[in-house]
Amino acid sequence: MSNEIRIAWRNLWRNKRRTWTMISSMFFGVLICSFMTGMQEGMYSSMINNTVDKYLGYYQIQEEHYWEDKTINNSMPFDNQLLQRWSVSGTTFVPKLDTYALVAFEEKSRPVLVKGIDVMKEIQMSHFDAQLKEGEMLNAKDQSVIIGYALAKYLHVSLGDSLVFLGQGYHGQSAAALLPIKGIVKDPIPSVDKRLVYMPMATAQEFLSVTNRVSSVAVLKKDSVDGVLLKDELRSKIPNSLVVKKWDELQPELIQQIEGDRVGGDVFKIILFIVIGFGLLGTVTMMVAERKRELGIMLAVGMARKKLARILIYESFIMTFIGVSIGTFTSYIILSYFVQNPIPLTGDMRVMLLEMGWEPVMNFSNDILMLVKQGVVLVVMMVFISIYPWISVMRLKEHLAVRE
Repeated sequence: MSNEIRIAWRNLWRNKRRTWTMISSMFFGVLICSFMTGMQEGMYSSMINNTVDKYLGYYQIQEEHYWEDKTINNSMPFDNQLLQRWSVSGTTFVPKLDTYALVAFEEKSRPVLVKGIDVMKEIQMSHFDAQLKEGEMLNAKDQSVIIGYALAKYLHVSLGDSLVFLGQGYHGQSAAALLPIKGIVKDPIPSVDKRLVYMPMATAQEFLSVTNRVSSVAVLKKDSVDGVLLKDELRSKIPNSLVVKKWDELQPELIQQIEGDRVGGDVFKIILFIVIGFGLLGTVTMMVAERKRELGIMLAVGMARKKLARILIYESFIMTFIGVSIGTFTSYIILSYFVQNPIPLTGDMRVMLLEMGWEPVMNFSNDILMLVKQGVVLVVMMVFISIYPWISVMRLKEHLAVRE
């Protein structure tokens, strides 16, 4: 076998142009697919991290019926004592109290989403202070609100104006409040901006007549904390009436969006691999055709057909190994550079991401398994393409081949 590989290696360099053409096809195939996949996966990771870290949390603790029926009656108890009891090393708990209410100013009114927040923790999580356009940020003891820019424009209100809030409190109690506007933010999502109201947690609890209760608690974790173990530990600490939901259960639309986009990328890669496959098949066909007389002579002098076929297959796989290895290594070097130096975004995209509290850069992934998959696809293709030289040698008529 070693002699056959040695012969195959020497045969390759008898026609360097053909050999490098085939190696280059595989090199650029792996490089293009790896770069595109690395860019896609980096973008998906960025979307997930921003959604988890800024909005949802890796887990959310909720009352067991809250997800199906988001009313204040399905809120859950939460205070500093519970926080200390549930606390897990490497995690941060961010309480949220969300409800809907009617807000009015003079003759204008609109249904809005009231977000009761622990101001400092919410700023650390969502960085919504970066969206502040007018006024000042809230503090925990404020009896005032921050509203969306589109909502302020609709109501024709400005800083210092007092808004009337009407809603339904805990267990059917009437909820009413008159609160001044301390600040105006501009949320990048227009449908949210026109209905957005931030209210300090204590003020929101007083408005809804709930004491030490919240809608949910977002749980943020450090990368070093294992998600599965964290869920088990949280489950062991919270009452049975509460549930722990992972971010992908809370935001299935994001997963569907990513999967849909990933399918589009896979279609492009399939087309690219088909083009590369036909290129490789053409090169192998040419390699066999050019050497028909040579192969016929070798059979005529007594070389076994299977041995000759194996030499041709070894030649194909040596070229595949070189092309895939160089392509994978080069892809890793290039992607590692962009992982350390993400491409900065400019223009409207930069402004929008900054307002959302996201870093305005295009991230990449250099995951080794992702890179190896691209090479494996080419190796599998080469296995099928190698059938052609095997069949050609098995069917070759040496007495005809030597005359060509």
